[in-house]
Amino acid sequence: MIRTGKEYIDSIRDGRRVWINGERVDDVPTHPMFSPIVQFRAHLYDMQHDAGSGPVLVHVDGDGRKVPHLLKLPRSQTDWQSKRGYIDLMLNSAGGVID
Repeated sequence: MIRTGKEYIDSIRDGRRVWINGERVDDVPTHPMFSPIVQFRAHLYDMQHDAGSGPVLVHVDGDGRKVPHLLKLPRSQTDWQSKRGYIDLMLNSAGGVID
């Protein structure tokens, strides 16, 4: 199962203790130092559910399970091309920069 962006954000609100520059972080997803990357990762999870980008980002195995192409063990040239498509789409979505 591929989770959504909201599920990802909720998963890191699990009571973990995070500190940065001597300051305790109460809520990682909204902290200014972490929010940009958290929001981008959540966006990537949501893109996997999108009809337009999902097929580029998600592989459906022989049992019908969905896994990100990035995590699929490459066994052919096509598998490597799928991984490259995943990376290209991810970087294009970020504009090459995460601020």
